[in-house]
Amino acid sequence: WKTIGNDGFFAIHGRFRSKRWGSFRAFLTDPANAVVLRFDDRVVLVSPDNPAGFVREVTRRLEALAEGRR
Repeated sequence: WKTIGNDGFFAIHGRFRSKRWGSFRAFLTDPANAVVLRFDDRVVLVSPDNPAGFVREVTRRLEALAEGRR
């Protein structure tokens, strides 16, 4: 369900609610490439061009932050 936002011609963006994700923000141009980012206080869906590469890079950066590196 769309709470507020756009789910039209070139993009899906805004605030939504679903049984699966609860309340979430979406910034999608290609729902087939959706990546779900779960934080303590929110859920965000994005659609990078390369989902696997995006996940690898986010994981690498989170590990670096946990180790105190940049």
